[in-house]
Amino acid sequence: MAMQPFETGRFSYMAQGVMRHTHEVQLYDPETRRVITVILPNPHGHVPPDDDPETIQPVNRAGAALTAHLDDLPPETVGVEVNEAGRVLSFWTNPERDATPVVDHLALEKYQFPPRVAAKSVLRSELTELRRFQVHVDLVSYPPSPSSGPCPQGKNRYVFKYNPHTDVPMWTEVHMLAKLPPHPNRIALDRLVLHYEIHRQRDAGQVEAAVQAEVAEAVDAGC
Repeated sequence: MAMQPFETGRFSYMAQGVMRHTHEVQLYDPETRRVITVILPNPHGHVPPDDDPETIQPVNRAGAALTAHLDDLPPETVGVEVNEAGRVLSFWTNPERDATPVVDHLALEKYQFPPRVAAKSVLRSELTELRRFQVHVDLVSYPPSPSSGPCPQGKNRYVFKYNPHTDVPMWTEVHMLAKLPPHPNRIALDRLVLHYEIHRQRDAGQVEAAVQAEVAEAVDAGC
C-alpha cells in the first residue's frame, strides 16, 4: 500500500513516534521556524505500520489541532498535548524540550567565501521583515551603511533567503552568485546576514553565515 500524504495545513511533517498509549508527532511551523511536538492518545495499544491509516490519521489530527489552537498559545510554546477530540490538555515552553533542529556553524573563513562577499554583512537584529514571499524567503529592509549615504525612499528593500536546517544549500548559492558576472537581468548578491557582532567584528563562529542568514539578492541595487 502506498503511503497517503499527510494533511497538516501550513505545518510540515517532521517525525513521529508511536507508543503504546500515546502518539507523538513533530510538525514544523514555517512561520515561526520552530518544530512543535503534539502528543495525542493512541487508543489502539500497538504500533501500526507506517502506511496504516492508524498512523496517518493522528498526524492529520495533530496538524488540525495546531491550526485551531496555536495562535491562542504563548509564542514560545514548543509542545502541546491534546485529547481525542483535538482539545488542548496542556502545553509546555521548556526550551530543553524544544525539538527544533540546530545546525552547528563553522567559522566564517571556513566557508571560503570571496573576500568581497565576506566583507559585507549586516546583523539579523537589524533586519525588518516587510513581507513573507514563501517559506524561508522574506522581503526585508535594513539601515544603509554610513559609507553608502542616505537611501532613497522605497529603495531599501532586499530579499532575505535562509535555511534553518542545513548550511549546504546556502553555501552553494552564495558561491554561485558571487562568481556570476554582473547582468542587467540578474539581481546581485548584496551581503551576508550574521547573528552576532563580537568586539565590533563579524565573528563567523557566532553567525549564521550561510544557513539562517543570507541576504542573497538585493531587490533594489545601489543602496
